[in-house]
Formats: sequence, C-alpha cells, structure tokens
Amino acid sequence: MTKILIAGDKFFEPLIFKDYLEKNLSKEYDIEINTMKFDFPVESFILNDNTVVPSGMSWDDPNIPKPEVGVREFYGDPFALKDVIRDVNVLIIHGAALPKEVLENANALKVVITLRGGPENVDRAYAEQRGIKFYNTPGKNAQAVAEYTIGLLLSFLRSIPESSYYLKKGVWKPSYYEFDRTGIEINGKTFGLVGMGEIGCRVAKILKGFDANIIAYDPYVEQKRFEEIGVKRVELDELVRESDFISLHARQPKNAKPIIGEREIKMMKKNAVLINTARGNLLDYKALKSALENRQIRGAVLDVFGPEKFSFYKELFSLPNVLATPHIAGGSQETVKRAMDMTVAILKEFLE
Repeated sequence: MTKILIAGDKFFEPLIFKDYLEKNLSKEYDIEINTMKFDFPVESFILNDNTVVPSGMSWDDPNIPKPEVGVREFYGDPFALKDVIRDVNVLIIHGAALPKEVLENANALKVVITLRGGPENVDRAYAEQRGIKFYNTPGKNAQAVAEYTIGLLLSFLRSIPESSYYLKKGVWKPSYYEFDRTGIEINGKTFGLVGMGEIGCRVAKILKGFDANIIAYDPYVEQKRFEEIGVKRVELDELVRESDFISLHARQPKNAKPIIGEREIKMMKKNAVLINTARGNLLDYKALKSALENRQIRGAVLDVFGPEKFSFYKELFSLPNVLATPHIAGGSQETVKRAMDMTVAILKEFLE
C-alpha cells in the first residue's frame, strides 16, 4: 500500500483534493490518503512603514519574523510537518515548509509533489540527496495570470477602479470624458512581452483578439515557439523602445540585476505602460517611481513588488498613474483543478 499525505490549505482544499485522487486512482492502485489543512491564507495583515512588502508567497503576516531554515516563501511553522511525515510514501504540499530538518524525519518518503511553479519552500538538494523524487506543477496558473494581466491593464487604462470608487461614494464624474483623461485602447498598439514561457504565450494568444502588434524578448526560448504563436522576436532594447505596453513574464535568479532598470525605463515611450505580474526582482522599483513622478512614462500596473519597505511603496501606490494589487494574479479555481490533474498524472507514472 502507498501512503499519501495531502498537506493543503484554504486554496488547495485537502478534502477536495483527496476526493479527486480517490476518484481517479483508487480503482487501479492500492493507496491510502490522509489529509491535513493549514489555516492559510490569513484574512489580512497590516502593512506598517517598516514592513518589507512580500514578493513571493505572502499568505501570513510578514511583520512576524521567520526563522532561517534554508527554505523560503512558506507559511506558518516551518517544522509543522515534522511529526506527521513518518511512514508517508508520497507527500503533496503547497505552501508548507519542507526544510532539511523535516525531511530527516521522513523515513519512508519516496515522492514530493509541490503544487507550485517555483518551489522555494522545499530543500530540493537534500531531498534529491536522499533519493526522494521531486515534482512541481509549472504552468498550472498560467491562464489565470495571463487573463489577470490583461484585466489589470484594462482596469488601469479605462480608470475602472477609480471611477467605481467615486460612484460608490455617490459621486458621478463626467470628467473622465476629458480628452487627456480618457483611456487608450489595446487595439493596434505594440505589446512587448519579456518572457515567452507558458504565461507569456497565453498573454500573446489573448492579445491576438485585440489585434495588437506583439513582440517579445526571451533568449532562452527557441525561435520555433515565436513562430508557432505568431510573435516577432526582438532584442530587449528594441522591445523597450517600440512597445506601448511592456509586460514582464520571466524569472530571475536570486540577487540578479533587474531586467528593467533605469536605463531601460528611460528608453520607453512617453505613453508606455509597464506591467509586472511575475516577480518583484525583475524590476527596479526606485527607478520606476522616479519615472512615474516625472511623467517619463504613462503608468504602471503591478501585482508583485521588490524588497523595499512599505513606506516606499506607500508613496509609489499614491501616484495617480499606478494601479497595484496584492499578488493575486495566479488565484483561480481552474488553477486548483489543473494542479489536481497534474498530480494525478504524476502519481500514475510513479505508481506504475
């Protein structure tokens, strides 16, 4: 018998996950599934001036210090799994920590499946040293992030959050029809994608419906992918100079220089809008703030942030040409369903 433990949360509901696995696996394989549920994400937390704004998983209070355990982007007690991992053969986790100290207690573990694209919360090196197979679920939230990227941009371009706020307050503002305050359309504009992974490709497909001119930069992807999607491949400098909208969909190594910094921002069109729904370290936010204050570019829409304290971001968010949200682009019910399908495929491969 293969013993499976699902360590879920309020996004990946473990009982729903268990039912799905039993429905798709129990008739063919001898398995026993147990669950545990972490009480995350929390409802909310307060960003004080000294709070470092979360850039990765941000489901619990960043004002409460976490111990250094060799992994990051996790929620709750980093040793919460230590006493329940014994005799487990397959562990399915999302945001719980899996440091070396926990893995040392895993006497029967053969497979770890983490329901994330970037599994920063797992000590992969030690797991592989122990001969534990490791799987993650890249691309599960690609459609959610792609749709959100376009939705966030449209909300900014057409003053949707601001005008809705005033209407709820009982204020009707015809002044949104003043020429300088009216929005601009995506149709016919040049849209630059930095990164042509799963998310970037899906953004490109959505943009096809807007008849946008799509260009992209990605030195790690073969030319064939650009041709299949119908996107023109360009170098970063050309993308920055020519794009009306620039959307980031890449990953940077830890401590790497931002892809978009002061130099690149100065090259952008005066009416350009910069979009980041990927990772905070892709963008120099101090250079962005200066450019927005001086009206060097039209605006920015942001769902992820860098390592600066909230006192800095409070000033950035107060600018009229910024729309920001708290890292929610990847959240959709379909994201969970895709992760379950991917998990079933992984388990079938392992069990066979």
